[in-house]
Amino acid sequence: MRAYVWLGLRFYFRKVVVKGASNIPKSGPVIFTANHQNAFLDALILATSTWRFTHYLVRADVFKRSCARKLLNTLNMMPIYRIRDGRSALDNNRAIFESCNKILGRGESLLIFPEGNHGQQRRLRSLSKGFTRVVFGAMDKLSGKNIPIVPVGLNYSRHREAGSSVSIYFGTPIDTTTFYNPAHPQRAAQMLKEEVAAQMSMLITHVPDKENHDLIIQQLEHSNPNYLDPVAINKRIASLEKTIYDENKRVKSRPIINRFIRLGIGLNNLIPLGLWYVIKSKIKDPVFNGSIKFCVGLVFVPLGYLFQSYIFYFLGGIWVAIGYVGFCLALLRWRSLLGHQ
Repeated sequence: MRAYVWLGLRFYFRKVVVKGASNIPKSGPVIFTANHQNAFLDALILATSTWRFTHYLVRADVFKRSCARKLLNTLNMMPIYRIRDGRSALDNNRAIFESCNKILGRGESLLIFPEGNHGQQRRLRSLSKGFTRVVFGAMDKLSGKNIPIVPVGLNYSRHREAGSSVSIYFGTPIDTTTFYNPAHPQRAAQMLKEEVAAQMSMLITHVPDKENHDLIIQQLEHSNPNYLDPVAINKRIASLEKTIYDENKRVKSRPIINRFIRLGIGLNNLIPLGLWYVIKSKIKDPVFNGSIKFCVGLVFVPLGYLFQSYIFYFLGGIWVAIGYVGFCLALLRWRSLLGHQ
């Protein structure tokens, strides 16, 4: 499953860049803290970007349906309950925290999205203190042993669109023993939260000015920004002046040949595309668009090609069918490489 998802991501994205993988401890317990911009696609990208055997804490509401619950449990995902899920549901977190203690006690890794929810603004939102409870709770069980936190930054060129690109930055591990203080747990939690937030904000495109976020992003868009490089982008954000958006400045339209190529790819993928548009009309939260589109493609694009290749086999034989499948895969990858040109 992991290899198949890794391959699917390489067809879905134009480019997948991984930076700082050497910062990941090779053994022992570790907690990854990542920003959350693209629903469960974030977890799939991170699962295929590190060799560590990782478990994931995700929001509990996605576990409501039994089929989703079985799939997510298979992928090492565990529900974390929030106040919006009801006060009575918060009691379920005790068992989850105990599972986290056992996972870290075995020297495995855990991924947490400390923002608590997803959102597509290019900024780090306020972190909840819930992840500090997981960290310090596990340290209590391990007699204060260091459980390093590796901050992670996910950077999408376009959050919802196939053929875009993504970069994953693994930061320097944070030594949690410098924050561990059972005598003053609230102060320790606040200090750790601030340190993790500071480290994560350097690994993503971070617009500190929430009120003028859209205006600043519009200014960046005029110069074809490379969102895969958060260091360079954040330097530009710091120097930007808040000017009025010039409606006369527009991104150049795509070359006409690219439009024909995309039309051909669309016609060759009518089955998964038709299914995707049916599902898309029922999605209430647009942040899920990219994740669900990827999953639809991961399952139904191969099935569509299998069905169509059978037709070519019936008409021209096995080599014609094999040639058609090869052509489809090359065309699909070409679509990703075209990106947003």
